[in-house]
Amino acid sequence: MIHFIKCTDGKERQIFPAKIKHKDRIRHFTTKFSAAAAIVNLMAVDNEKAAKLDDENFFDETPYNAMMEILRLAFGEKYTVEQIEEFVDVEMIAEILEVFYGMSGYKKKATQNKEPIGMS
Repeated sequence: MIHFIKCTDGKERQIFPAKIKHKDRIRHFTTKFSAAAAIVNLMAVDNEKAAKLDDENFFDETPYNAMMEILRLAFGEKYTVEQIEEFVDVEMIAEILEVFYGMSGYKKKATQNKEPIGMS
């Protein structure tokens, strides 16, 4: 199934599902951010920097950078992080990740059948 999302610049762009060949990159980056709440990735605090109080930028960029790498994969690596920052807003991220991770079908099945995937 082909999925498109209308971006903030008015253009529709294709969202690709996760590819098996990217499993190592997906594993690496997915563990570093919250797919459930995009705003958490934007506001992540680096406790060491915050404790010093002399560093004005006490945010941890790791979750944001990891999320952006997954978004790059979701757009088929056709765009740079900088380009994605221009045409994707925070509200769109959940939908993009849902398509990328292929959760739509899983969520529907999970509500109908409480058994985990692979256990039916």
